Amino acid sequence: MSMEPADYQKYLVLFVDDEDKTRKYFKRLFGDTFRIILAADGVEAMDVLQQNLDDVGLIVTDQRMPNETGVAFLEKAVKIKPSLVRILSTAYADIEAAIDSVNKGGVYRYVTKPWDVADFEVTLRRAMEFCLLQSERDDLLRQKITGIESLAMGERILSLSALAAARESGLRYISEGLTTLVQLHGICSARPSETEMVAHAHRISWPELYRRHHAFLGKAIALLPRGLAGAARLSAGDLVSAAAVLQAAADSSFVIETAGGEGARWPGPQGPATELASALLAGIKAILAPSETVHVVVKNGGVELLLPCVSLGKALEPLFGSTDGVPGEASFALVAAFLRFAHAGGTFELLPQPGSETVTMRIGFAPSRTGGEGGDSIEAVASDLIGNELFWARNLG
Repeated sequence: MSMEPADYQKYLVLFVDDEDKTRKYFKRLFGDTFRIILAADGVEAMDVLQQNLDDVGLIVTDQRMPNETGVAFLEKAVKIKPSLVRILSTAYADIEAAIDSVNKGGVYRYVTKPWDVADFEVTLRRAMEFCLLQSERDDLLRQKITGIESLAMGERILSLSALAAARESGLRYISEGLTTLVQLHGICSARPSETEMVAHAHRISWPELYRRHHAFLGKAIALLPRGLAGAARLSAGDLVSAAAVLQAAADSSFVIETAGGEGARWPGPQGPATELASALLAGIKAILAPSETVHVVVKNGGVELLLPCVSLGKALEPLFGSTDGVPGEASFALVAAFLRFAHAGGTFELLPQPGSETVTMRIGFAPSRTGGEGGDSIEAVASDLIGNELFWARNLG
């Protein structure tokens, strides 16, 4: 919440009393500090309130008035605008009604006549400060809701553009790669503030966001080899050592370690498997800082890569984030590498460690996706993307 001095004139104070002298007295006492409007009874006050509904933040009303009591008027007023801060002014003889209005009616305070002017001014100031805090809280809540809606809609747009890209390119299992990249973004990217998200939502229309995502995916897909969609698949019946494949594919940016045993085996033959691994590692290398390395551990249960979160976050934020950054060539290379690996039947599993500067990604192959000409139909892609919560919403935590 803001620690700036309170703006006591941001909202109007509606003062209701049937005595003309009392109304003039109130305005003379407090008119320099507050913006004040007056009414002689509950009927007039209701008209004044409705005419100034957005501007009135505080109501001060006498209890004993013609036609209806102050409490009765306040009960009607709060139904029209629940956020109104209410003060009841009452004679000592009506003290029980005043206490009841606080205990049961949600009235902020009551003050007794005759007023202690100094105490009354303190009460009015505290009431207006409370009104301002309520308003600030409500604004922040609205911003957060708008930000959540913005992110959720952004992921819907991404899923639609991915669906179009799958149809146009003929790539298989496109959602496997994109889902992992979106998840990596969620783990590694700094959370934008609600203000940034709302500002972004106001700057860019949803049709424009769709064109933007579609163009980004098109740029990534353009980096893939021609004819990839119809190329021969890896064969699950021709297994090769994942360690041997990675050793042949990796350069000094990757440290390969075998954690005992034979280690994971991947579909082959060796040449195509090495070419595929080289493409994936090249896409990851593209986003690394010059001094960064990726530790790769080959286990019997799969291959694990320890990826640097900072570099991943910088590469993925312009693609999947809620701000207006422009992706670089490294970002497109990373997307292309993931799409190519998924197209060949590759799978990704993320094993995040809270508080760590790296995220562990386990890669492997689904036997049902390698070999042959099979793949997910456009209907299957649609079902996978449209039903995928990672695309449809994101937990802001």
